[in-house]
Amino acid sequence: MFEDITKSGKQMVIGLIKIVGLFAVIIYVISPVDLLPLNPIDDIAVVLAYLSMVGIDIFGIFGSKK
Repeated sequence: MFEDITKSGKQMVIGLIKIVGLFAVIIYVISPVDLLPLNPIDDIAVVLAYLSMVGIDIFGIFGSKK
């Protein structure tokens, strides 16, 4: 799929995916339609999954990295 896209084009697509993902996470967190209403556990899980997707070391944030 990415054979004809240059390296800068790939970086642009990856950046776009990260931005769209961020907006999707924000909309999910503030949306009244939720997997578990009045329970923040699923919202936290979605945020942690997004942080992991964009390359942030979530285990290092919580201090459990050895």
